[in-house]
Amino acid sequence: MTRLRTSLALLLLLGCGTLGTETDFPGAITTSGVGPFRQLERYETGIPRAPAGQAVDAHALFVDSGAAAGGQLFYAAAEILADPPERDATLPSYAIDWAQADGRGIYRAASGGFSGTLAGESVSLPGFAPGERVLSAEQSWEGGEVFDPCPVMLADGRLRLYYAAAFGIGVAEASAPDAALTRVGDGPILAPDASIGAGGTPRSPAVVDLGSEGVLLYYDVGDGVRVARSEDGLSFTPVDTDPSTPAIDPIYTTPPEPGPDAPTEGIPSMPGATAAITPTGRRVIRLYFEVPEDDGTRIVSVSASSDGVLFERYGAASFKGDDPGAPRPWLHDDGATLLVSHITRQQGGLEAGALVLAITPANRHLADEP
Repeated sequence: MTRLRTSLALLLLLGCGTLGTETDFPGAITTSGVGPFRQLERYETGIPRAPAGQAVDAHALFVDSGAAAGGQLFYAAAEILADPPERDATLPSYAIDWAQADGRGIYRAASGGFSGTLAGESVSLPGFAPGERVLSAEQSWEGGEVFDPCPVMLADGRLRLYYAAAFGIGVAEASAPDAALTRVGDGPILAPDASIGAGGTPRSPAVVDLGSEGVLLYYDVGDGVRVARSEDGLSFTPVDTDPSTPAIDPIYTTPPEPGPDAPTEGIPSMPGATAAITPTGRRVIRLYFEVPEDDGTRIVSVSASSDGVLFERYGAASFKGDDPGAPRPWLHDDGATLLVSHITRQQGGLEAGALVLAITPANRHLADEP
């Protein structure tokens, strides 16, 4: 346990797509990052008075997806309107009605969990302090809001932030994780077009930087998860495995056969990705995603790949409870994986959502129960 605790600070250096190590478990993809994930307890995040597992205190905000890099948590949020309209009754129970809020922007929160010595052991817990808005919609293609942040640390210490907006996926950069963000270019790097998938709007960027092998960008356009490739991380070309289906086919069009009492899955979305090197030197790219089920809830599941294009689906849910979605993984050097996930949470009678931290293996604990 000591080694896990003392090296937790290294987690905060990892981003939406980084390399790391994993524990070698039997099976092609049954590794330490597959799950099941366990939501952290309150005392494991180090945030005083916060609900169990909550990654950041975001009072009076609607909170959307988030991911961490360089000791900072980036997340999408919006202020709740003083007199919000009635909730859209057609939305699923876990979905936020953004008509009740004042335009999503991207917030940044610094590490704010407890760091120090407890019972003679060094402990660094992964909670975050309340954040501030660092990116708002300014360009016409953004349509009044920006969301789905994916921060990635570059080799020279800069931070690159991929994000979604009304008409595509954009990029901003900062000289350091806590420095001001500046947009790269005057438009999206991936815009709505039939060539990227059914003519839909790309959203939820998830990036894996493979160094000399290029950069992979996972996204969804409403019909499943697709992938694009880039040499420089700025100019992407969709990977065309089959132009009539999602790029990673048939994993997302043909989900695992449900058991007699299991709900039927809907279309997966909101990917989160990471790459790991096993102790035997094999690279595994893990792709996490949310899946709606016909009983009105959602789960987090995972697939794995050696090339980042052709994936093997893991049959069981990786994370359940509180309608988890928008999963963003962190690798840990002790064989553990943390997950930032968006869950259902009420605030003032409205579905405001929250970000929580979960861990696998589930028997790992980041602090002793007080």
